[in-house]
Amino acid sequence: MEAISDLRRKPMLVTLAYRGVAYDADAKKAFHSEGRKALSRLAEALGFERSEFDIRSSPGGIAVSGDIILHSDELYVTVSCGGFSQNGEILYRRCNGRRDYSGMRNHYAGIRELTNAGVFAAKLCRDLGLAVPVSDERLVA
Repeated sequence: MEAISDLRRKPMLVTLAYRGVAYDADAKKAFHSEGRKALSRLAEALGFERSEFDIRSSPGGIAVSGDIILHSDELYVTVSCGGFSQNGEILYRRCNGRRDYSGMRNHYAGIRELTNAGVFAAKLCRDLGLAVPVSDERLVA
């Protein structure tokens, strides 16, 4: 019961990422749905207009989580389970347009950071030298 209570306190995206979704079609579907929602909130926190970014989902094969991607003219963020490094389910970097898929230097973050879009947006702006949205003074700190 304690383990179940602990799971209920965590956002579903975090639980799915830690649990893994490989070989579980329903879990993978939920992971991609929750990931798209989280990246939409991030785009909003960054002050992006809907025409300024794309969110795509690539499910990959049965043995992997696939990727959920936020791509703007200056920013590329991808979320997956299994991670690129320890506690690195999120890869983010600057890019030069929406046709740039390799971009600049890679940065990594844990999936938990995506649960607070405003704080994570501030981190992206700081780490990547992105312009802070004028309308959101919370990101200036």
